[in-house]
Amino acid sequence: MQPKSTRIESIDTAKAIGIFLVFYGHLVGEFSGLGSQVAFTQLKFIFSFHMPFFFIVAGFFFRRRFQSLRREVKDSFYKRMLPVFLFALIALPLWPLYRYLILGYVDIPIFTELVLPYLKGYPALNQITWFLVCLFTVEIIAIFVLPKIGSHHWGLIIAGLFLGISLFLTQNIKLTEDLFGIYKNTWFVHEALVAFGLYALGYFGFKYINRLMQSNMAVRFLLLIVFLVIVLLTFDLNSPYEEFVVIMKDSFHGDSVWFLISALSGTLAILLFSTFIPRNRIINFVGTNTLILLGINGIFHAFVNIHIITKFQDLESVVTITTVSFVAAVLSILVSVPLILILNRYLPQLVGKPYHDGPWLPPFT
Repeated sequence: MQPKSTRIESIDTAKAIGIFLVFYGHLVGEFSGLGSQVAFTQLKFIFSFHMPFFFIVAGFFFRRRFQSLRREVKDSFYKRMLPVFLFALIALPLWPLYRYLILGYVDIPIFTELVLPYLKGYPALNQITWFLVCLFTVEIIAIFVLPKIGSHHWGLIIAGLFLGISLFLTQNIKLTEDLFGIYKNTWFVHEALVAFGLYALGYFGFKYINRLMQSNMAVRFLLLIVFLVIVLLTFDLNSPYEEFVVIMKDSFHGDSVWFLISALSGTLAILLFSTFIPRNRIINFVGTNTLILLGINGIFHAFVNIHIITKFQDLESVVTITTVSFVAAVLSILVSVPLILILNRYLPQLVGKPYHDGPWLPPFT
């Protein structure tokens, strides 16, 4: 019950779109933080589906590599958590330097505030890597649950049940904390239950989604329009309060039904849109290096983005906000290329490829 092992280029293209939306979304998020309603609308739209997309696509590639559960957990730790620690080490010296340049001094508690949270699985030095911590927890659940489900239909039903129960638990997070004795964002256990539902949808729904992506052009185009329209019509309906934005890191989902409709429709829209983009080396490079780009985006998000957007004063111009965010996102990805090449060449074991041999480290498994 495992997806095909051969790479599907359109999924790499879809991942490239997804990581671009991460860069772009965090830039418009800074504009939104300054009070821009135009940016807030774009932020709310993108955040309604872009992280669910990554969890669903991650589910496409789940497979058991080892019979031993211990080896499976260790393998997942290498692939997910070692990149978290690597990007934490990259960010660690930047924080006191940044604080000194901005504040004129370094406050000592910075290390207790940003380093110690890693003991409970919260990546405070590079908060964007929360996705990898959560994905690690998701894959622990998947290792135990997915191989025991005998059919795709039952798998989809169980994924739906997980989503229903976990969304209820995260909507009542205080009750859930008291019930299970686990505080919110401790290894993202609560959000991992929601993410596992999405992950399982990707795993068991892969053959149906793949069939859609391989259908004829007219069908794909019609479905793309349908799913895009659904997202456009529903993302703003998920508004329990005026400033609400879906933020999975903080278990902010809003209304469960609208959350799932926007998340699933947006995911399918990205996957279908990717089938219309001509294959090229640049997009393929971005799509196959999304893990590294995720960590690098955490650096831009913490230290760079705010200093870009504060140079622009027209906060309600769609053209200004869209153009600045688009160009800055593209440039951010471009300047990331040297680091991507260095990490892939010298430390592939620390960026999700523990089986690779490298000049500095041997394969870990």
